[in-house]
This record gives sequence, structure tokens and C-alpha cells, in this order.
Amino acid sequence: MYDRPSPEVVCAIERLKLPDYITRTDVEAPVAIRSAAGCKWTETVQFMYSHVREDGASQACMLWDDDLIFSDDALEELQTHLDDFTHDRIEALWLHAIDPECKFHDVGFPPHWATCLFRVYEDDDWSDVLTRTVIGGGTHSPIYVARSANFARLNGRVLHMGYCSPDQRESAWNSARQSGQTCAFFRTLSRPPAPQRATGSGETSDDLRMRLVFKDM
Repeated sequence: MYDRPSPEVVCAIERLKLPDYITRTDVEAPVAIRSAAGCKWTETVQFMYSHVREDGASQACMLWDDDLIFSDDALEELQTHLDDFTHDRIEALWLHAIDPECKFHDVGFPPHWATCLFRVYEDDDWSDVLTRTVIGGGTHSPIYVARSANFARLNGRVLHMGYCSPDQRESAWNSARQSGQTCAFFRTLSRPPAPQRATGSGETSDDLRMRLVFKDM
């Protein structure tokens, strides 16, 4: 489902070669999630999640930005959970990359735990306000599963590449401020990053490096 993505993102999605047993349905968000008129985040996810609940077939759901990349360890763990999904949700800790190769991340960001996989319940829904999870993370799941104590954490990290360059950080901060999102998370974007090298398969992605090499070739 799209939050009015760039033409490059749409083209990348259209080029995906999905297995025959996967059906893809594209639904455009009814409004921009963040604008100077305010933040429409909850209204947008309520609209999108209604499509998932009403299809009658979805057992689990994932919600993420198009600039999130799973580290090797996180992806392997996630695949294991999908083989036998016994929890209401799976939480992942985000690392905020500050370079396109994800060699460094910004440790100045407050710890950001977010739901990366959750169970679909027909009578569950997104709240009109952000429902915090029991471990204090940001909400990426509907009300019941966000409050459920039946959850697991990934040891591997998720790499967030949305604020790599100074221009991207400034643009994101200005957008957040105009829409009234001035919490500690977004205020971090108003100052230079505190870099720390990403190490190991829990904080890096071989898939990312292979794609970068392929692009250079």
C-alpha cells in the first residue's frame, strides 16, 4: 500500500517478480500521512488496515517504510517466525543509517522499537491516537496486538535509511515540525548525527552490499 510514493518507488514495485502463490493488490493512501495541515497517520493506517481485515484471508501483516532494510540476522529471524507464527507481534529495534551504504548509524536517536510483523484479528483496529506497545516502542500495529504481552523481539536490527544525508534530515525535520510532530524522536533530526559504525550480521545486510555492488557495475 502506498503513501503517495515517488515514481522511482512505484517503478521498483512494478518490476517485482513475485512467486505465483503471492497476490499483490496496490491501494493508494487516501491522504498524505504528514503535511502542513497536520498528521494523518492514524487515519491512513485505519483505511489501509480495513482492506487487510476485510479480505478474510490475511493471518499476519507487516507495515514499514520503503526505506527500511532488514539486517541479515533480523531477516533470518523473521523468516523463522513466519514458519510458525505463535505471537501477536514481533518487535524490531531500528538503526538510523547516516550514509547510503549503512556503514554508520546515528546513536543520537532515542531507542526506536517498532512492530515489524503482527497477527490480523477481525475485530482489531488502529486507534485514533498512537497506542504504545508494552515495551514502550512506537506503534506500527493495531490496538489489541500493540497492548498484547504475547510478543517477541528480534535480536537483529532493522536499518532505516530515510535520514542518510543532511538534506534528508533537514527536510524530514521541517515536515515533522509543520505537522506538529516535535517529539524527541524528530527533534533529533535538527542536530548533527552521532555516528557509530555498524558491525556484524545483526547490524548490516549482505543483500544491501550486493545491490550496491551490482549498481556500481
